[in-house]
Amino acid sequence: MSKSGPQLGRLMQYVCQDGYELLHTGVGGFPEGLKAKTDRFVAGYPYEEPSLLHDFANVTDPEDLPAFCDRYGLLTTDPDGVENVPHLYREAQFFRGVLSAWVSLKPGKEPVLAEVLNNIQVSEDGIVSVTFTDGSGMAWPASGIIGPSPIVENHGYSQKFTEDQLHQFIATVITQKMSQHGGISITAEPYKTTDQSRANIRTFIRPACLLVALWHMLSELVGTEESFGQCGQCGRWFRASGKNAHLKVYCSGACRVRHHRTLKAPRL
Repeated sequence: MSKSGPQLGRLMQYVCQDGYELLHTGVGGFPEGLKAKTDRFVAGYPYEEPSLLHDFANVTDPEDLPAFCDRYGLLTTDPDGVENVPHLYREAQFFRGVLSAWVSLKPGKEPVLAEVLNNIQVSEDGIVSVTFTDGSGMAWPASGIIGPSPIVENHGYSQKFTEDQLHQFIATVITQKMSQHGGISITAEPYKTTDQSRANIRTFIRPACLLVALWHMLSELVGTEESFGQCGQCGRWFRASGKNAHLKVYCSGACRVRHHRTLKAPRL
């Protein structure tokens, strides 16, 4: 059965065949830019890669960005453009934070949810600050996320975050992120049926760039039974599937075995 409503179109992305490199300004050692090494590009369809979301969540250092782009291409610019590395690094932190919040709302994750809610602070000027279990964090205006509270009359916000407010926080962040970098357009386009026997017209969602597509794909994911996990051994994010997917704690059998061997190793 096909989905109702607009669908994410089969979007093409140009990827440099020779890879990408970071640009250093020499100030502080933090890379400022990222660009293709050459002008040799090949067309690909990264939106169809099942690893796309968790690969972006695993960008925990600017040095991780070239490898990500080697596979998927640039995130916000034209193929021959230069990316703003500090911005992309921060976007990956936001993405990982929202993913952490969503996972904490899954059944069986009550202790994680309690920790997430405990680590949310609301300042007197209405700024929500969140620190997640993986160390990532974000700050966001509280307006539209939490309502006025009679508990704290001097600034109108309660410093006690609820599960419902966490849902609204996730939705607010994703909505605003999808509107940036050119946002999303909805187009009506002709298409052929699978057997090419007849033409029809369908509405498609067209993100302006890969980064917007990532946020859109996350928005669709949070409304499903699918789940992601953060490996209890290596710390990397992975897409969980199968029975009790939301309870899986290792990204692979190798990490599970390595973790159990660590537990059994004699302490010095």
